[in-house]
Amino acid sequence: MPPTIEIKTAANLLLKCGFSNPVSDLEKIEFLYSSLSNLLADIKFCSASNLMLARQNRLFSRRFLNQIEQNYRQKFAKENGEIPTSFEVLTISGEV
Repeated sequence: MPPTIEIKTAANLLLKCGFSNPVSDLEKIEFLYSSLSNLLADIKFCSASNLMLARQNRLFSRRFLNQIEQNYRQKFAKENGEIPTSFEVLTISGEV
């Protein structure tokens, strides 16, 4: 996953860069996925996966990913079998 930043740190970063009246907002969006592979595909298509060009194409084996999905389903899956997932979107703005 890409690095994350605290909401207050993001606003302070704008101040240090010369912006005034910084505003930051954090929105949590929740989704339900039918499988881990669908979730990982969406992350990839959002360009939020590994951004390094010189890297291995496969980080985990299929067996390992299946074990992760099985463990996650045991702990968090809904009654209909869907996997709950949430994403946090941080928006920052300031005046020049």
